[in-house]
Amino acid sequence: MANNFVPLTNDIVFNHIFSQKKIVVDFIKTFFMDFNDGNVEVLNEWVLPKVKYDDKSMRSDIVVVGNDTIYNIEAYTTFGKEEMEKSKSYVTRIFGTQIKRGKKYIPKRVIQLNICEKCEIKEDEINKYGIMNYKNSSTKRFGEDLLIYVIDLDKLKKNNYNVGVNDKTIKYFKMFNGKSIEELRMIAKGDENLKDVVKCAEAFLNDEENQWLFDREFWIKRKERNIGEKIGKKAGIKSNQIRTAEKMLAENFEPEIVCKITELPLKEILKLQHSLKKA
Repeated sequence: MANNFVPLTNDIVFNHIFSQKKIVVDFIKTFFMDFNDGNVEVLNEWVLPKVKYDDKSMRSDIVVVGNDTIYNIEAYTTFGKEEMEKSKSYVTRIFGTQIKRGKKYIPKRVIQLNICEKCEIKEDEINKYGIMNYKNSSTKRFGEDLLIYVIDLDKLKKNNYNVGVNDKTIKYFKMFNGKSIEELRMIAKGDENLKDVVKCAEAFLNDEENQWLFDREFWIKRKERNIGEKIGKKAGIKSNQIRTAEKMLAENFEPEIVCKITELPLKEILKLQHSLKKA
């Protein structure tokens, strides 16, 4: 059983709650005031299209496709340089794969929104990254087509959410930092959309079929079992190699040939040969 509250930034909880169209649209509208919510499509755990067959597979948490913008929303425990590189890959992959053969070059802009419990990039609470003008460091107009936001919840918490954004967005930040369902209820008071977030989280966490997902003991046992299976599999392979080597040596195959066929070290083959002769 899952005995403790699981925060909204947990991958499983985050993906479940923010795959709900009403909730994720409301969140984006609070953060991006120009968001047009007509004809919105929400994709949960979307596999990003490849440009070439041997491209690395990439799976996104939540993708919201709007009329003129695609929002890719990711939740992280820790956000550092590697996660930033991943974000840049996501943004460019989503942007580039919109261009189809024979079609005009009018792709939708792409905004990557990274929500992290702790950011290792030492900057402000909310950072916006785009294509910069190298002469004066100002954001160029076309830079608005490819944007990455990093929201550091840890710094927001310490700075009392003084970030110059609207109250509704701050309430969402507080909910991400919430430590209990009771705290989420307090934050959501007076707002029906935020109440929907609480209801969704509570129903998901209280569902017995979902509780094993957060059961620490379950995952520890599963990890131990997987390690045991790997060790057992490795031991079985080694045992088969030794039996094959013994049979080949008994038929007077040269140690070098036995080594090549079984892939055992020559030193080990010579030891087996010596023990067989003594027997």
